[in-house]
Amino acid sequence: MVKKTSDDKIDSPAPLRVLILEDNPNDAKLAARALERGGLKVQFEVTDSAEVFQERLDKTDYDVILADFNLHGWTAFDALDILKRSGKDIPVI
Repeated sequence: MVKKTSDDKIDSPAPLRVLILEDNPNDAKLAARALERGGLKVQFEVTDSAEVFQERLDKTDYDVILADFNLHGWTAFDALDILKRSGKDIPVI
């Protein structure tokens, strides 16, 4: 359960598990920092590979996927197809 505290920061008992699909490591760090500045505890992994994306979906549960649209050799639409085939219901932003 996520609740707001008196200073309007989000108090989360467990970190938000985020998989970031990004081919620029600096952009991935910026995305994670933006979530942390918003008051979230974040645990994140980054990949720019469709194959690694599939492996991580098979092995780990995530709360959200943040996806760059254009990656090397694939796109966010391809990521959506991989996610759909995995049978998992994870929001993609």
